[in-house]
Amino acid sequence: MMLLLFTRRLSPERGSVTLMVIIVMTLLLGLGGAFISLSSTEVDLSKDYRNGVAAQYLAEAGVQWAIVKLKTETDFVAKTGIPPGVIKTSAIKNEGTPTAGSYTVKVTGSGTGRIITSTGTVGSGKTAAKRQVILRVTPPAASTSGLSIDSYSNY
Repeated sequence: MMLLLFTRRLSPERGSVTLMVIIVMTLLLGLGGAFISLSSTEVDLSKDYRNGVAAQYLAEAGVQWAIVKLKTETDFVAKTGIPPGVIKTSAIKNEGTPTAGSYTVKVTGSGTGRIITSTGTVGSGKTAAKRQVILRVTPPAASTSGLSIDSYSNY
């Protein structure tokens, strides 16, 4: 009789709710991790895009610097005809911001044609971006004041 008091018959469904809760929680945890990973990737992509645009603007700023020099300084035109040409690296622009960077301009050529190659660089490490603009121009002759742009390439 004593044996009957301590013996209980267990139902086969007992504990299945706990198992179901564990499975659902595991699935929710996996979904949460996927969304965190996705948002982290989106942040990296937007940083890369921002740095690329900033590098493009810096490269174009370098081209503008060279165009102004070619239009206004006759001795600059003469210097660009002597190898290796004129190379200028700007000071850091936007210092202290996420888009801090610089440009390097090289102006080469001979005769009437000049090639302006400007490279904008923003960031460092994983999110660094470089963009290059190449412009072929004809400097103004002594009797004219215009600068003729022969071709424009963006890399």
